[in-house]
Amino acid sequence: MTHARKLVTLIACLVLSACGGGGGDSGGAGFAGMGMPGTPGTSTGAPDDGTTTPPASPIDAALDSGDPSGLRPEDRATLLERATRKAIELRARPQQVLADIYNTKGQVPNLALDIGKNSAALTPASLTQAIPFIVADDGSGIAAIAELGDGRALAYGADVLGWMAGTTKEQQHLPLFTRAFTWVMTGQAEGTLPATLKFSQAGYNAGAIKNFATRLQKKTQEIACDIASPTNTCWRDADLLVFGASVADNPALGELVRSYVKAGKAVIYMHSSWWTAPGGTRLLSSLGMDLAADPGNFFAPASGYSVSAGRTAVDALARGDQLGSLVHTLEWLAKDKYTQDFAVDNALIVGIDAARKDLSSTELAGRPLFKTESTELQRLLVLWADEWRRDIAYGKINRTSDAANFLRAYASDSWQAFGRTATTTQPGGQGDYMPAGAQKLATSSDYETIELTLPQGSGKTAIGRGAIPAKAVALEIAEAPVGVTLGVQTSHIRTYGNPLTDAGNYLRPRQAPSWTVPLQRDAVNDFVTPFGGPLFLSYSGATAGQKVKLRVKGTVRYAHFDFSQGTPAQAELDAAMAALQRQDYGWSTFKFRGGELQQTIAVALKSFKSGMPTGTLRTPQDLVTRRIEGILMDTNHMSNGYNDMKMPSTVSTLCTSFAWACDDAVHNAPGVQHFVSWLPRCGSGCSGNPIDSDNWAMDIGWGWPHELGHNTVQPWMQIVIDGKGCSTECDNNTLSSAHMLRRYAVLGEDDSGTRTAHAALYKMIQDNRALALSGEPQRADMQARLWGGPEQSPMLAMYFQLAFLYTQARHSEAQPTAASTIEFLTLLSKGGRLVAKKWSTNTAGNYGMSGYASNSISNHELLYVLSSKIIGQDLRNVFAMYGVPLTQTALDSVAALTLPMAPQRFYALGANKANQLSTGQWLSVQGQTPVYPF
Repeated sequence: MTHARKLVTLIACLVLSACGGGGGDSGGAGFAGMGMPGTPGTSTGAPDDGTTTPPASPIDAALDSGDPSGLRPEDRATLLERATRKAIELRARPQQVLADIYNTKGQVPNLALDIGKNSAALTPASLTQAIPFIVADDGSGIAAIAELGDGRALAYGADVLGWMAGTTKEQQHLPLFTRAFTWVMTGQAEGTLPATLKFSQAGYNAGAIKNFATRLQKKTQEIACDIASPTNTCWRDADLLVFGASVADNPALGELVRSYVKAGKAVIYMHSSWWTAPGGTRLLSSLGMDLAADPGNFFAPASGYSVSAGRTAVDALARGDQLGSLVHTLEWLAKDKYTQDFAVDNALIVGIDAARKDLSSTELAGRPLFKTESTELQRLLVLWADEWRRDIAYGKINRTSDAANFLRAYASDSWQAFGRTATTTQPGGQGDYMPAGAQKLATSSDYETIELTLPQGSGKTAIGRGAIPAKAVALEIAEAPVGVTLGVQTSHIRTYGNPLTDAGNYLRPRQAPSWTVPLQRDAVNDFVTPFGGPLFLSYSGATAGQKVKLRVKGTVRYAHFDFSQGTPAQAELDAAMAALQRQDYGWSTFKFRGGELQQTIAVALKSFKSGMPTGTLRTPQDLVTRRIEGILMDTNHMSNGYNDMKMPSTVSTLCTSFAWACDDAVHNAPGVQHFVSWLPRCGSGCSGNPIDSDNWAMDIGWGWPHELGHNTVQPWMQIVIDGKGCSTECDNNTLSSAHMLRRYAVLGEDDSGTRTAHAALYKMIQDNRALALSGEPQRADMQARLWGGPEQSPMLAMYFQLAFLYTQARHSEAQPTAASTIEFLTLLSKGGRLVAKKWSTNTAGNYGMSGYASNSISNHELLYVLSSKIIGQDLRNVFAMYGVPLTQTALDSVAALTLPMAPQRFYALGANKANQLSTGQWLSVQGQTPVYPF
């Protein structure tokens, strides 16, 4: 019988209630365990009649252990059938509950609901642990419910209970809320509430509970009890336990609340704002619910936190049907051949993605799938994915003509469980993510201790060891500061490709990097991935500089170059270089002060070859510390005035004389910047963290400083006048130009200098003056030419012309130098941050802003007042020459500094020589416009 015919028969017999046997779920948690008692990962089994228990089937053994090694290809159909049966079974109960609360058999309550912006989205994190109760028009969650053991839970992303305790705010909620409240207390929306409601609360207003009970004509008895404390016993005396957003967080809170519900208690959670609530987040996670992080619904459209008047009970039930799409997908996975264009119609993908979100939510919450109750459906999906994975041929599956295998590959790639000791992999490799040869590498058989220095409070950092596809890794936390949360994942990559839209056949795993698996203290943490990859430590709650020691086993050393703590031992560098040249592992990683880099191995080798004679490679010290760190990162941080760069003496002296707090914490460098050379999120390179690119070799060409510049643009770099000027894709190039200038000065490598067009800027001045205009008409004409035109290169030249004036005024340099030029950018950036963060009416004059009532100032006027202050000359005539309009407030503020008037001067540089400052010459353009000398 084919998969499809088996599945049709299965569905028919389920509908007719005529099927016998079948594995039950485990646990009795949520609707996943309705009527199906058992223990995690077991089938219902035979009655305990004294007979010998037969050995577990390979499938049941795998369901218990998570180890798919005993499965056979012929088990695929059975796994899929059992998963489909379980999904259909579990689908029924939520619909029954929702139909009861929404009163589909009687008068439907008012469903036009609103919780406002001062709230947070609250959605089920699991397909089988919680039910979407109220869903906003755009699909965001408003409220959720859950059944667990003998109890029930109700949670809202706003304090609707508090509103219903009164009679004025959002009263349209009252009928539906009352039915939900009655359901959570009694198990039926029209059940009979006790005459006296015995309750306890934590982080919530007891008065609101009492007032709401009064509206229901019930009495209350408050049981004084610290129900958030894991040592309390008084919770047993209360029937209703209410938690609010201010409930105190503690590691035991989640399981504590979960135990309350399983014991038959009614639990309610009410959020109170858009702020994150650590205790509430942990509590809800234990119930299979997810509370959105800051800023909640604060910036959401109305459709994200409200239900329109057109909503019907039928609509509400459809939105609460989390498993319908998965059942539909499972039915199609059983079909062997069909035609489907997934690029046009990807409805079948919805169920796959829903299950993937469920799996990730479970493990992200620190619950290994195969050790978590009520996860039989999810385990079946993962084991089916394990068994199917061996048949995926990356690069050979066509999205349309081989639709059945495409869908199966997509599902297999999506349904993962990393917190276990075994999985499967594709023997032929994982496309361009990991070569097949990596599977032959021997992993460590003994534990080794790795010490890591955490560079910031939270983030990801490469540990210098890699996972091999389908080979287990064991990790222990040997030492870690109290309060630091740790996790492990493969790779730190944000773009993985997309089989639904990629040109060509199914090229690589749908998402090869793993999600984060939390690391437990005082335990061996199991981790395994079908795809392998460099291991990264995820951390939070830390202080920069703290140390963590890990004990790891089952990993490989690969081409990892760690200069973050200084130059490593030569033996370590030699081993990494040998791994690089073997090309047998898919990736290389670099670490250095302020940055980390992950590259595919072939691109990493190109990075070491870049600019070198054929057959030779750069040394790691040259590539990583001298070039990537020393030029790319350092130039960006110098130009932005960050504290990790030592201030030159002139900068320090000027800061003191200006009364500027140039070493204040507001100038601290941004967090660690990650770079990835593999696939870009946009274009051929894309800013962000990580910055990613289309297999660019990591070196110091224009692309990397351009993308890094996007991340660190300062306000003075962006000049937009009347809607036109130097904005995105120009402002960041101020930093790129500085990078190229310093690259030439330090390394003697020129990028031709064509992107900073001094000659073109001078030509604009000549053409402007040829019109014989004066005053405002002349300035306005220049504005149109420079800031209203399409070319950014002359705009970039203007910034550096100002910097050249600084080199002359503050350093008396006959010809500008790169170091002094970048000093000017340093001071502008520090001054700009101080204006933004430290400005006051008392200090306004320190920045040339004495005429301003606040620190609200346009970027081009900020550039004017700061430049005048830094250079020590009033630059109004220079800014007029460049077409920049200045208000009287700006002019009067700088005039109050009583600075000498700066003459109009221009430093001429030849074509393609913008970086070769020693080749230029000064021109006086005060009342004259000499011929450009180049």
